[in-house]
Amino acid sequence: AFELVDQFGKTHKLESYIGKVVVLEWFNEGCPYCKGVWEQGLVPKLMAELNEKETEVVYLTVNSTANRPEEDVLKSGAEFIEELELETPMLVDYDGAVGRTYGARTTPHMFVIDTEGVLIYSGAISDDHRLKEGDKAETHVLRVIYQLEAGEEVTPNFVAPWGCSVK
Repeated sequence: AFELVDQFGKTHKLESYIGKVVVLEWFNEGCPYCKGVWEQGLVPKLMAELNEKETEVVYLTVNSTANRPEEDVLKSGAEFIEELELETPMLVDYDGAVGRTYGARTTPHMFVIDTEGVLIYSGAISDDHRLKEGDKAETHVLRVIYQLEAGEEVTPNFVAPWGCSVK
C-alpha cells in the first residue's frame, strides 16, 4: 500500500485502484534509458495499448529521485511528461520509502499489480535494453496483461530490470 502526491498535487492511494490493474514505472526524466523508452515512443505506445484493453489499467510513474532539490525533481519530471503530451500522474517519492518497499532498483523498473492489489510482475519494461527497437519492442507489461486477461499464470513474473540506478 502507498499514498503519494502527483505533480498536480493530487493524492493517490493504491487501495483506490482496487478493481483495476495498476502499472507502476519507476521514472527519472534525466535517465537516458527512461528518456529513450519515452522519447522513442515505447511508453506512449504501451499506454495507448493499455487503454484499449478490456481490463481497466492505471499507469502511474513514480519518481524517487533525491539527488536534487525536491522542487527541481517535481518541475523537470512534470515538464518532461507534459512535453510528450502524455497524461499520466508522476507520483513523488522523494524520501524513497515506497521505492525501497517495492525494491525499485532502476529507471525504468516496472511493477504490475492485479485487480485485487497483488503484485504480479516486477522487472524490465522490455528486453530491448540497448534501445534499438524503439516503439517496436515488445513489453513485458503488455505480456503480463494478456496473461492476466486470459486467466493464465503470469510467467515469467520477474525479469531483471535494466536502466540507471534509482537516485
